[in-house]
Amino acid sequence: MKSLLVLAAALGFAAPAAWAAPPAASGTFNYDVSLTVNNFPASHSFACGTVSIDAAPLPTVSAIGAGCTSVLQAIFGYYVEIVGPTNVLVPISVASTATLSATGAAQAGYSLGVGSQTIGIGNCYFASLTACGTHTTSTSMMMMTNQLYAVGMMADVSNFLGAGSGSAVVDPQFFFDGDFGPDYAFVFSPGVGNGVAVGVVPEPETLALMLAGLAAGSIAVRRRRRDGA
Repeated sequence: MKSLLVLAAALGFAAPAAWAAPPAASGTFNYDVSLTVNNFPASHSFACGTVSIDAAPLPTVSAIGAGCTSVLQAIFGYYVEIVGPTNVLVPISVASTATLSATGAAQAGYSLGVGSQTIGIGNCYFASLTACGTHTTSTSMMMMTNQLYAVGMMADVSNFLGAGSGSAVVDPQFFFDGDFGPDYAFVFSPGVGNGVAVGVVPEPETLALMLAGLAAGSIAVRRRRRDGA
Protein backbone atom coordinates (compact mmCIF):
# COMPACT_ATOMS: atom_id res chain seq x y z
CA MET A 1 0.00 0.00 0.00
CA LYS A 2 1.26 3.45 -0.78
CA SER A 3 2.02 5.24 2.49
CA LEU A 4 1.11 8.64 1.05
CA LEU A 5 -0.47 9.77 -2.15
CA VAL A 6 -1.46 13.41 -1.98
CA LEU A 7 -3.15 14.34 -5.22
CA ALA A 8 -2.80 18.02 -4.37
CA ALA A 9 0.92 17.81 -5.04
CA ALA A 10 0.29 16.23 -8.43
CA LEU A 11 -2.34 18.80 -9.35
CA GLY A 12 0.01 21.60 -8.32
CA PHE A 13 -0.67 25.12 -7.10
CA ALA A 14 -1.87 27.96 -9.26
CA ALA A 15 -1.77 31.69 -8.54
CA PRO A 16 -3.83 33.53 -11.14
CA ALA A 17 -3.36 37.25 -11.60
CA ALA A 18 -7.10 37.83 -11.21
CA TRP A 19 -9.91 35.87 -9.63
CA ALA A 20 -11.20 32.97 -11.71
CA ALA A 21 -13.68 30.23 -10.90
CA PRO A 22 -11.90 27.09 -9.65
CA PRO A 23 -11.42 24.35 -12.27
CA ALA A 24 -13.61 21.26 -12.29
CA ALA A 25 -13.06 18.38 -9.88
CA SER A 26 -11.88 14.99 -11.11
CA GLY A 27 -11.63 11.48 -9.70
CA THR A 28 -9.92 8.17 -10.35
CA PHE A 29 -10.86 4.59 -9.45
CA ASN A 30 -8.02 2.06 -9.46
CA TYR A 31 -7.82 -1.72 -9.19
CA ASP A 32 -7.09 -3.94 -12.18
CA VAL A 33 -7.79 -0.96 -14.42
CA SER A 34 -7.81 2.81 -13.90
CA LEU A 35 -11.05 4.71 -14.49
CA THR A 36 -11.40 8.49 -14.66
CA VAL A 37 -14.67 10.02 -13.45
CA ASN A 38 -15.85 13.63 -13.78
CA ASN A 39 -19.48 13.48 -12.64
CA PHE A 40 -20.34 12.99 -8.97
CA PRO A 41 -21.52 11.13 -7.01
CA ALA A 42 -19.79 8.20 -8.69
CA SER A 43 -19.08 4.60 -7.73
CA HIS A 44 -17.69 1.47 -9.34
CA SER A 45 -17.61 -2.20 -8.37
CA PHE A 46 -14.44 -4.15 -9.04
CA ALA A 47 -13.93 -7.90 -8.48
CA CYS A 48 -12.93 -7.41 -4.83
CA GLY A 49 -14.98 -4.43 -3.72
CA THR A 50 -16.51 -1.03 -4.35
CA VAL A 51 -15.07 2.48 -4.54
CA SER A 52 -17.04 5.71 -4.49
CA ILE A 53 -16.62 9.48 -4.61
CA ASP A 54 -19.12 12.13 -3.59
CA ALA A 55 -18.70 15.90 -3.93
CA ALA A 56 -21.46 17.19 -1.62
CA PRO A 57 -22.52 18.04 0.99
CA LEU A 58 -18.93 17.12 1.90
CA PRO A 59 -16.36 15.72 -0.55
CA THR A 60 -15.94 12.04 0.38
CA VAL A 61 -13.89 9.11 -0.90
CA SER A 62 -14.55 5.52 0.09
CA ALA A 63 -13.01 2.10 -0.61
CA ILE A 64 -14.53 -1.14 0.72
CA GLY A 65 -13.05 -4.48 -0.31
CA ALA A 66 -12.24 -8.08 0.60
CA GLY A 67 -9.50 -10.28 -0.83
CA CYS A 68 -7.98 -7.49 -2.95
CA THR A 69 -4.73 -8.77 -4.45
CA SER A 70 -3.73 -5.25 -5.51
CA VAL A 71 -4.67 -1.80 -4.21
CA LEU A 72 -8.37 -0.89 -4.46
CA GLN A 73 -8.33 2.88 -4.55
CA ALA A 74 -10.48 6.00 -4.87
CA ILE A 75 -8.82 9.37 -5.53
CA PHE A 76 -10.56 12.75 -5.68
CA GLY A 77 -9.04 16.10 -6.61
CA TYR A 78 -10.63 19.54 -6.56
CA TYR A 79 -9.75 23.19 -5.92
CA VAL A 80 -10.46 25.71 -3.18
CA GLU A 81 -9.98 29.46 -3.16
CA ILE A 82 -10.64 32.27 -0.70
CA VAL A 83 -12.26 35.17 -2.51
CA GLY A 84 -11.57 38.52 -0.84
CA PRO A 85 -9.31 41.58 -0.82
CA THR A 86 -6.17 41.00 -2.87
CA ASN A 87 -3.01 39.46 -1.37
CA VAL A 88 -4.22 38.81 2.16
CA LEU A 89 -2.99 35.79 4.09
CA VAL A 90 -5.97 34.26 5.86
CA PRO A 91 -5.69 31.74 8.72
CA ILE A 92 -7.93 28.71 8.20
CA SER A 93 -8.45 25.22 9.57
CA VAL A 94 -9.08 22.04 7.63
CA ALA A 95 -10.98 19.44 9.64
CA SER A 96 -11.40 15.85 8.52
CA THR A 97 -12.79 12.59 9.81
CA ALA A 98 -11.38 9.34 8.43
CA THR A 99 -12.77 5.93 9.36
CA LEU A 100 -10.56 2.88 8.83
CA SER A 101 -11.23 -0.79 9.51
CA ALA A 102 -9.48 -4.08 8.62
CA THR A 103 -9.81 -7.80 9.31
CA GLY A 104 -7.48 -10.71 8.62
CA ALA A 105 -4.49 -9.67 6.53
CA ALA A 106 -6.21 -6.63 5.05
CA GLN A 107 -5.03 -3.07 5.39
CA ALA A 108 -6.82 0.21 4.77
CA GLY A 109 -5.43 3.72 4.42
CA TYR A 110 -6.20 7.32 3.58
CA SER A 111 -4.40 10.57 2.81
CA LEU A 112 -5.53 14.18 2.52
CA GLY A 113 -3.53 17.20 1.37
CA VAL A 114 -4.14 20.87 0.54
CA GLY A 115 -1.58 22.60 -1.65
CA SER A 116 1.77 21.28 -0.45
CA GLN A 117 0.56 20.60 3.10
CA THR A 118 -0.41 17.16 4.38
CA ILE A 119 -3.62 17.38 6.43
CA GLY A 120 -4.02 13.75 7.41
CA ILE A 121 -2.64 10.30 6.70
CA GLY A 122 -3.29 6.91 8.25
CA ASN A 123 -2.97 3.18 7.70
CA CYS A 124 -4.98 0.50 9.49
CA TYR A 125 -3.69 -3.06 9.90
CA PHE A 126 -5.67 -5.74 11.67
CA ALA A 127 -2.49 -6.69 13.56
CA SER A 128 -2.27 -3.10 14.86
CA LEU A 129 -5.78 -2.11 15.81
CA THR A 130 -4.60 1.14 17.39
CA ALA A 131 -4.33 2.56 13.87
CA CYS A 132 -7.91 1.55 13.06
CA GLY A 133 -11.13 3.34 13.93
CA THR A 134 -11.96 7.02 13.55
CA HIS A 135 -9.21 9.58 12.93
CA THR A 136 -10.30 13.18 13.56
CA THR A 137 -7.86 15.93 12.62
CA SER A 138 -7.90 19.72 12.49
CA THR A 139 -4.94 21.38 10.80
CA SER A 140 -4.25 25.12 10.71
CA MET A 141 -2.71 26.74 7.66
CA MET A 142 -2.51 30.06 5.82
CA MET A 143 -4.16 30.67 2.46
CA MET A 144 -3.60 33.66 0.20
CA THR A 145 -6.76 35.28 -1.12
CA ASN A 146 -7.71 34.90 -4.78
CA GLN A 147 -5.32 32.01 -5.39
CA LEU A 148 -6.18 28.41 -6.18
CA TYR A 149 -5.16 25.55 -3.91
CA ALA A 150 -5.43 21.93 -5.01
CA VAL A 151 -7.05 19.47 -2.63
CA GLY A 152 -6.21 15.78 -2.97
CA MET A 153 -7.78 12.92 -1.03
CA MET A 154 -7.45 9.14 -1.26
CA ALA A 155 -8.89 5.99 0.31
CA ASP A 156 -7.52 2.51 -0.38
CA VAL A 157 -7.76 -1.15 0.68
CA SER A 158 -5.43 -4.07 -0.05
CA ASN A 159 -4.86 -7.71 0.92
CA PHE A 160 -1.35 -8.58 -0.21
CA LEU A 161 -0.78 -11.18 2.51
CA GLY A 162 -4.01 -13.18 2.37
CA ALA A 163 -7.72 -13.06 3.07
CA GLY A 164 -9.45 -10.24 4.89
CA SER A 165 -11.56 -7.16 4.37
CA GLY A 166 -11.08 -3.46 4.87
CA SER A 167 -12.71 -0.07 4.45
CA ALA A 168 -11.51 3.53 4.35
CA VAL A 169 -13.53 6.76 4.24
CA VAL A 170 -12.38 10.40 4.55
CA ASP A 171 -14.21 13.75 4.28
CA PRO A 172 -12.60 17.22 4.78
CA GLN A 173 -14.20 20.56 5.69
CA PHE A 174 -12.76 24.11 5.60
CA PHE A 175 -13.24 26.81 8.26
CA PHE A 176 -12.01 30.37 8.81
CA ASP A 177 -9.97 30.85 11.99
CA GLY A 178 -11.71 33.96 13.23
CA ASP A 179 -14.51 36.23 12.06
CA PHE A 180 -13.69 37.60 8.63
CA GLY A 181 -17.18 38.84 7.84
CA PRO A 182 -18.71 39.08 4.38
CA ASP A 183 -15.48 40.27 2.70
CA TYR A 184 -14.10 36.72 2.52
CA ALA A 185 -15.63 33.50 1.23
CA PHE A 186 -14.52 29.99 0.32
CA VAL A 187 -15.17 29.03 -3.29
CA PHE A 188 -14.76 25.43 -4.47
CA SER A 189 -14.73 23.57 -7.77
CA PRO A 190 -18.24 23.44 -9.26
CA GLY A 191 -20.48 21.02 -7.39
CA VAL A 192 -18.10 20.54 -4.44
CA GLY A 193 -19.63 21.27 -1.04
CA ASN A 194 -18.23 22.26 2.32
CA GLY A 195 -20.86 20.83 4.64
CA VAL A 196 -23.60 23.18 3.48
CA ALA A 197 -25.78 23.40 0.38
CA VAL A 198 -23.73 24.08 -2.73
CA GLY A 199 -24.50 27.52 -4.13
CA VAL A 200 -23.98 29.02 -7.55
CA VAL A 201 -20.45 30.30 -8.15
CA PRO A 202 -20.66 33.94 -9.29
CA GLU A 203 -19.17 34.93 -12.61
CA PRO A 204 -15.79 36.72 -12.37
CA GLU A 205 -17.32 40.02 -13.52
CA THR A 206 -20.11 39.79 -10.96
CA LEU A 207 -17.70 38.92 -8.17
CA ALA A 208 -15.39 41.77 -9.17
CA LEU A 209 -18.27 44.22 -8.76
CA MET A 210 -19.15 42.68 -5.39
CA LEU A 211 -15.57 43.04 -4.16
CA ALA A 212 -15.33 46.58 -5.50
CA GLY A 213 -18.49 47.46 -3.57
CA LEU A 214 -17.10 45.92 -0.39
CA ALA A 215 -13.84 47.83 -0.81
CA ALA A 216 -15.68 51.11 -1.38
CA GLY A 217 -17.79 50.54 1.71
CA SER A 218 -14.70 49.81 3.78
CA ILE A 219 -13.02 53.03 2.59
CA ALA A 220 -16.14 55.04 3.42
CA VAL A 221 -16.26 53.62 6.94
CA ARG A 222 -12.59 54.46 7.51
CA ARG A 223 -13.14 58.02 6.28
CA ARG A 224 -16.11 58.52 8.62
CA ARG A 225 -14.05 57.23 11.54
CA ARG A 226 -11.14 59.51 10.62
CA ASP A 227 -13.39 62.57 10.19
CA GLY A 228 -15.11 61.78 13.49
CA ALA A 229 -11.78 61.63 15.22
